[in-house]
Amino acid sequence: MRACEERMVGGVEGGTSAPCADWMALDKQGRSLLHRLCERGAEAFAYDVMDWCEGSVGVADWDAHRPLDLAFGNGHYDLVTALVVAQPADAPVRRRMNMWTGAAFGDVGTVREWLTDMPNDVESDTRTVGQKTPLHWAAIGRSPDVARALLEAGADPNARDSHGRTPLHDGAHFCGRMFIATLLQHGADVNSQTAYDGGVYDGRPHRTPIFDAIDTGDEETVMMLVAAGTDLSRANALGHTPADYATQMGHDVLAHLLGRVARERACNGKDTQAA
Repeated sequence: MRACEERMVGGVEGGTSAPCADWMALDKQGRSLLHRLCERGAEAFAYDVMDWCEGSVGVADWDAHRPLDLAFGNGHYDLVTALVVAQPADAPVRRRMNMWTGAAFGDVGTVREWLTDMPNDVESDTRTVGQKTPLHWAAIGRSPDVARALLEAGADPNARDSHGRTPLHDGAHFCGRMFIATLLQHGADVNSQTAYDGGVYDGRPHRTPIFDAIDTGDEETVMMLVAAGTDLSRANALGHTPADYATQMGHDVLAHLLGRVARERACNGKDTQAA
Protein backbone atom coordinates (compact mmCIF):
# COMPACT_ATOMS: atom_id res chain seq x y z
CA MET A 1 0.00 0.00 0.00
CA ARG A 2 1.31 3.45 -0.88
CA ALA A 3 2.13 5.91 1.89
CA CYS A 4 -0.76 8.14 0.82
CA GLU A 5 -3.17 5.23 1.11
CA GLU A 6 -1.80 4.33 4.54
CA ARG A 7 -2.41 7.88 5.73
CA MET A 8 -5.92 7.67 4.34
CA VAL A 9 -6.74 4.51 6.30
CA GLY A 10 -5.27 5.97 9.48
CA GLY A 11 -7.12 9.24 9.05
CA VAL A 12 -10.54 7.72 8.43
CA GLU A 13 -10.45 4.86 10.92
CA GLY A 14 -8.72 6.92 13.59
CA GLY A 15 -11.32 9.67 13.43
CA THR A 16 -8.84 12.38 12.51
CA SER A 17 -9.35 14.88 9.70
CA ALA A 18 -8.85 13.26 6.30
CA PRO A 19 -5.75 14.39 4.36
CA CYS A 20 -7.72 15.65 1.36
CA ALA A 21 -4.69 17.53 -0.01
CA ASP A 22 -2.79 14.23 -0.20
CA TRP A 23 -5.71 12.49 -1.84
CA MET A 24 -6.00 15.19 -4.49
CA ALA A 25 -2.26 15.10 -5.28
CA LEU A 26 -1.60 13.90 -8.83
CA ASP A 27 0.94 11.28 -9.90
CA LYS A 28 2.96 11.37 -13.14
CA GLN A 29 -0.13 10.23 -15.09
CA GLY A 30 -2.20 13.05 -13.63
CA ARG A 31 -4.14 10.62 -11.44
CA SER A 32 -5.40 11.20 -7.93
CA LEU A 33 -5.76 8.56 -5.24
CA LEU A 34 -9.39 8.00 -6.30
CA HIS A 35 -8.27 7.21 -9.87
CA ARG A 36 -5.94 4.48 -8.58
CA LEU A 37 -8.51 3.02 -6.22
CA CYS A 38 -11.18 2.89 -8.94
CA GLU A 39 -8.75 1.25 -11.34
CA ARG A 40 -7.98 -1.46 -8.76
CA GLY A 41 -11.56 -1.86 -7.56
CA ALA A 42 -10.70 -0.95 -3.95
CA GLU A 43 -14.30 -0.12 -3.09
CA ALA A 44 -14.10 0.55 0.66
CA PHE A 45 -11.21 2.99 0.31
CA ALA A 46 -12.80 4.66 -2.73
CA TYR A 47 -16.05 5.25 -0.83
CA ASP A 48 -14.09 6.93 1.97
CA VAL A 49 -12.34 9.23 -0.52
CA MET A 50 -15.66 10.17 -2.12
CA ASP A 51 -17.15 10.94 1.30
CA TRP A 52 -14.23 13.02 2.53
CA CYS A 53 -13.05 14.63 -0.68
CA GLU A 54 -15.93 15.08 -3.13
CA GLY A 55 -13.85 17.23 -5.48
CA SER A 56 -11.80 14.21 -6.59
CA VAL A 57 -14.79 12.60 -8.33
CA GLY A 58 -14.70 14.84 -11.40
CA VAL A 59 -10.92 15.13 -11.83
CA ALA A 60 -9.56 13.87 -15.18
CA ASP A 61 -6.04 12.47 -15.61
CA TRP A 62 -3.66 13.42 -18.44
CA ASP A 63 -5.53 11.05 -20.78
CA ALA A 64 -8.90 12.61 -19.83
CA HIS A 65 -9.93 9.55 -17.81
CA ARG A 66 -11.93 10.26 -14.67
CA PRO A 67 -12.32 7.74 -11.83
CA LEU A 68 -15.66 6.72 -13.41
CA ASP A 69 -13.92 5.87 -16.70
CA LEU A 70 -11.37 3.67 -14.93
CA ALA A 71 -14.01 1.88 -12.86
CA PHE A 72 -16.01 1.21 -16.05
CA GLY A 73 -13.01 0.05 -18.02
CA ASN A 74 -11.90 -2.41 -15.36
CA GLY A 75 -15.34 -3.89 -14.68
CA HIS A 76 -15.84 -2.53 -11.14
CA TYR A 77 -19.55 -1.93 -11.60
CA ASP A 78 -20.52 -1.35 -7.96
CA LEU A 79 -18.06 1.52 -7.97
CA VAL A 80 -19.54 2.75 -11.25
CA THR A 81 -22.95 3.03 -9.61
CA ALA A 82 -21.55 4.99 -6.66
CA LEU A 83 -19.58 7.31 -8.92
CA VAL A 84 -22.59 7.99 -11.16
CA VAL A 85 -24.55 9.07 -8.10
CA ALA A 86 -21.62 11.23 -6.95
CA GLN A 87 -21.12 12.98 -10.31
CA PRO A 88 -21.44 16.77 -10.05
CA ALA A 89 -24.17 16.89 -12.69
CA ASP A 90 -27.52 18.60 -13.13
CA ALA A 91 -30.77 16.78 -13.91
CA PRO A 92 -30.41 16.77 -17.73
CA VAL A 93 -26.93 15.29 -17.45
CA ARG A 94 -28.13 12.62 -15.04
CA ARG A 95 -30.88 11.76 -17.52
CA ARG A 96 -28.22 11.15 -20.17
CA MET A 97 -26.27 8.80 -17.90
CA ASN A 98 -28.41 6.03 -19.36
CA MET A 99 -26.92 6.74 -22.78
CA TRP A 100 -23.33 6.76 -21.52
CA THR A 101 -23.90 3.58 -19.55
CA GLY A 102 -25.49 1.80 -22.51
CA ALA A 103 -22.59 2.81 -24.75
CA ALA A 104 -19.97 1.71 -22.21
CA PHE A 105 -21.61 -1.67 -21.63
CA GLY A 106 -22.07 -2.34 -25.36
CA ASP A 107 -25.86 -2.33 -24.97
CA VAL A 108 -26.95 -1.43 -28.49
CA GLY A 109 -30.65 -1.75 -27.57
CA THR A 110 -30.39 0.96 -24.93
CA VAL A 111 -28.38 3.19 -27.27
CA ARG A 112 -30.87 2.82 -30.12
CA GLU A 113 -33.79 3.48 -27.78
CA TRP A 114 -32.10 6.65 -26.53
CA LEU A 115 -31.33 7.77 -30.09
CA THR A 116 -34.99 7.28 -31.03
CA ASP A 117 -36.16 9.38 -28.07
CA MET A 118 -33.49 12.09 -28.42
CA PRO A 119 -32.22 12.01 -32.02
CA ASN A 120 -30.59 15.45 -31.85
CA ASP A 121 -28.46 14.75 -28.77
CA VAL A 122 -25.91 12.34 -30.21
CA GLU A 123 -22.99 14.77 -30.15
CA SER A 124 -22.43 18.03 -28.27
CA ASP A 125 -25.35 17.78 -25.84
CA THR A 126 -24.28 14.39 -24.51
CA ARG A 127 -20.68 15.10 -23.54
CA THR A 128 -19.49 14.20 -20.06
CA VAL A 129 -17.42 16.37 -17.74
CA GLY A 130 -14.25 15.38 -19.63
CA GLN A 131 -15.95 16.20 -22.94
CA LYS A 132 -16.28 12.51 -23.76
CA THR A 133 -19.00 11.78 -26.34
CA PRO A 134 -21.10 8.59 -26.32
CA LEU A 135 -18.77 7.29 -29.04
CA HIS A 136 -15.79 7.73 -26.69
CA TRP A 137 -17.67 5.78 -24.04
CA ALA A 138 -18.55 3.08 -26.55
CA ALA A 139 -14.83 2.32 -26.79
CA ILE A 140 -15.06 0.80 -23.30
CA GLY A 141 -17.71 -1.70 -24.42
CA ARG A 142 -15.83 -2.28 -27.72
CA SER A 143 -19.13 -2.96 -29.50
CA PRO A 144 -19.07 -2.35 -33.27
CA ASP A 145 -22.89 -2.37 -33.26
CA VAL A 146 -23.01 0.50 -30.75
CA ALA A 147 -20.37 2.38 -32.73
CA ARG A 148 -22.32 1.87 -35.97
CA ALA A 149 -25.59 3.02 -34.38
CA LEU A 150 -23.98 6.20 -33.09
CA LEU A 151 -22.11 6.93 -36.31
CA GLU A 152 -25.20 6.41 -38.45
CA ALA A 153 -27.04 8.82 -36.15
CA GLY A 154 -24.44 11.50 -36.88
CA ALA A 155 -21.73 11.00 -34.25
CA ASP A 156 -18.37 12.49 -35.24
CA PRO A 157 -15.71 9.74 -35.45
CA ASN A 158 -13.04 12.39 -34.85
CA ALA A 159 -14.66 14.18 -31.91
CA ARG A 160 -12.09 15.29 -29.33
CA ASP A 161 -12.42 15.26 -25.57
CA SER A 162 -10.89 17.87 -23.28
CA HIS A 163 -7.41 16.42 -23.83
CA GLY A 164 -7.71 16.03 -27.59
CA ARG A 165 -8.37 12.28 -27.51
CA THR A 166 -10.66 10.83 -30.18
CA PRO A 167 -12.78 7.66 -29.97
CA LEU A 168 -9.98 5.95 -31.93
CA HIS A 169 -7.50 6.71 -29.13
CA ASP A 170 -9.85 5.14 -26.60
CA GLY A 171 -10.63 2.21 -28.91
CA ALA A 172 -6.90 1.51 -29.16
CA HIS A 173 -6.56 1.82 -25.38
CA PHE A 174 -9.22 -0.88 -24.85
CA CYS A 175 -8.06 -3.12 -27.75
CA GLY A 176 -11.45 -3.03 -29.46
CA ARG A 177 -10.38 -4.20 -32.91
CA MET A 178 -13.88 -4.52 -34.40
CA PHE A 179 -14.80 -1.19 -32.83
CA ILE A 180 -11.68 0.35 -34.39
CA ALA A 181 -12.52 -1.16 -37.79
CA THR A 182 -15.98 0.42 -37.63
CA LEU A 183 -14.51 3.83 -36.80
CA LEU A 184 -12.02 3.57 -39.66
CA GLN A 185 -14.80 2.65 -42.08
CA HIS A 186 -16.57 5.87 -41.09
CA GLY A 187 -13.60 8.18 -41.56
CA ALA A 188 -11.74 8.12 -38.25
CA ASP A 189 -8.36 9.84 -38.54
CA VAL A 190 -5.64 7.35 -37.68
CA ASN A 191 -3.13 10.20 -37.32
CA SER A 192 -5.14 12.43 -34.98
CA GLN A 193 -2.95 13.69 -32.15
CA THR A 194 -3.75 14.52 -28.54
CA ALA A 195 -2.94 17.74 -26.71
CA TYR A 196 -1.66 15.89 -23.64
CA ASP A 197 0.90 13.10 -23.43
CA GLY A 198 2.39 11.84 -20.20
CA GLY A 199 1.64 15.10 -18.40
CA VAL A 200 3.11 17.26 -21.16
CA TYR A 201 0.82 20.02 -22.40
CA ASP A 202 2.28 22.73 -24.59
CA GLY A 203 -0.48 23.39 -27.10
CA ARG A 204 1.14 21.24 -29.78
CA PRO A 205 -0.20 17.91 -31.13
CA HIS A 206 1.29 14.79 -29.59
CA ARG A 207 0.23 11.14 -29.29
CA THR A 208 -1.53 9.32 -32.14
CA PRO A 209 -3.82 6.32 -31.42
CA ILE A 210 -1.05 3.81 -32.13
CA PHE A 211 0.72 4.84 -28.92
CA ASP A 212 -2.32 3.72 -26.93
CA ALA A 213 -2.26 0.41 -28.78
CA ILE A 214 1.46 0.01 -28.03
CA ASP A 215 0.72 0.57 -24.34
CA THR A 216 -1.38 -2.60 -24.38
CA GLY A 217 1.21 -4.66 -26.28
CA ASP A 218 -1.55 -6.00 -28.51
CA GLU A 219 0.15 -6.74 -31.83
CA GLU A 220 -3.06 -7.14 -33.85
CA THR A 221 -4.39 -3.75 -32.79
CA VAL A 222 -1.06 -2.07 -33.48
CA MET A 223 -0.69 -3.59 -36.93
CA MET A 224 -4.33 -2.78 -37.78
CA LEU A 225 -3.53 0.88 -37.19
CA VAL A 226 -0.31 0.56 -39.20
CA ALA A 227 -2.25 -0.95 -42.11
CA ALA A 228 -4.76 1.90 -41.87
CA GLY A 229 -2.01 4.40 -42.59
CA THR A 230 -0.54 5.50 -39.26
CA ASP A 231 2.41 7.84 -39.85
CA LEU A 232 5.23 6.01 -38.06
CA SER A 233 7.46 9.08 -38.13
CA ARG A 234 5.17 11.10 -35.86
CA ALA A 235 6.71 11.34 -32.42
CA ASN A 236 5.05 11.70 -29.02
CA ALA A 237 5.68 14.55 -26.56
CA LEU A 238 9.09 13.15 -25.62
CA GLY A 239 10.21 12.80 -29.23
CA HIS A 240 9.75 9.03 -29.42
CA THR A 241 8.42 7.44 -32.61
CA PRO A 242 6.08 4.43 -32.28
CA ALA A 243 9.05 2.07 -32.75
CA ASP A 244 11.05 3.93 -30.09
CA TYR A 245 8.09 3.84 -27.73
CA ALA A 246 7.58 0.11 -28.21
CA THR A 247 11.22 -0.43 -27.26
CA GLN A 248 10.78 1.79 -24.20
CA MET A 249 7.72 -0.22 -23.13
CA GLY A 250 9.58 -3.50 -23.51
CA HIS A 251 7.60 -4.74 -26.52
CA ASP A 252 10.59 -5.88 -28.55
CA VAL A 253 8.66 -7.79 -31.22
CA LEU A 254 6.44 -4.79 -31.84
CA ALA A 255 9.46 -2.51 -31.95
CA HIS A 256 11.07 -4.72 -34.59
CA LEU A 257 7.88 -4.81 -36.71
CA LEU A 258 7.31 -1.08 -36.46
CA GLY A 259 10.94 -0.29 -37.21
CA ARG A 260 10.89 -2.50 -40.29
CA VAL A 261 7.70 -0.92 -41.66
CA ALA A 262 9.04 2.57 -40.93
CA ARG A 263 12.25 1.83 -42.80
CA GLU A 264 10.35 0.39 -45.76
CA ARG A 265 8.12 3.46 -45.89
CA ALA A 266 11.08 5.81 -45.62
CA CYS A 267 12.65 4.11 -48.62
CA ASN A 268 9.41 4.57 -50.55
CA GLY A 269 8.94 8.15 -49.32
CA LYS A 270 5.53 7.43 -47.76
CA ASP A 271 5.99 8.82 -44.25
CA THR A 272 6.83 12.45 -43.55
CA GLN A 273 7.93 13.83 -40.23
CA ALA A 274 5.09 15.43 -38.28
CA ALA A 275 5.24 19.17 -37.93
